[in-house]
Amino acid sequence: KFSHIRAPNTYPEYTTEKVLTMEYCPGIKITDLERIREAGLDPADISKKSAESFLEQLCRHGFFHCDPHPGNVSVEKLPSGEAGLIFYDFGMMDEFGAVERKGLVDFFFALYYDADAKDVADALERLGMLRKGVDRISVEKVGQDFIDRFQA
Repeated sequence: KFSHIRAPNTYPEYTTEKVLTMEYCPGIKITDLERIREAGLDPADISKKSAESFLEQLCRHGFFHCDPHPGNVSVEKLPSGEAGLIFYDFGMMDEFGAVERKGLVDFFFALYYDADAKDVADALERLGMLRKGVDRISVEKVGQDFIDRFQA
């Protein structure tokens, strides 16, 4: 399913306690739109693949790359002509438990599928991101305004 994603292989026989030896995986910086287009790749396709990758990490597996800045994610043209993603530097990884994953999925569904600010606020409360006892009416009004403006 994710054959368009890769990470450098490691070479344990050349690795020590202080040096990690990895495969050289050249790519195009994910923010270099000019070179991406010159390579005949579609930035919208790359965006979709990147989002799907992180949603898979966060929502399904609960284990994710915490440092996805443009220096740690590159793009390459695969033999098929499609865009591939290369992830580097796995020094900052973290995990979500089942409760957090469910809360995040509930949040995304409430925001993007149902467009329901009350359900968004409920999910944020379950995730511990919205304190119990806050003025929910105001939060939901602002949330619904945000949904209405940006989902059109």
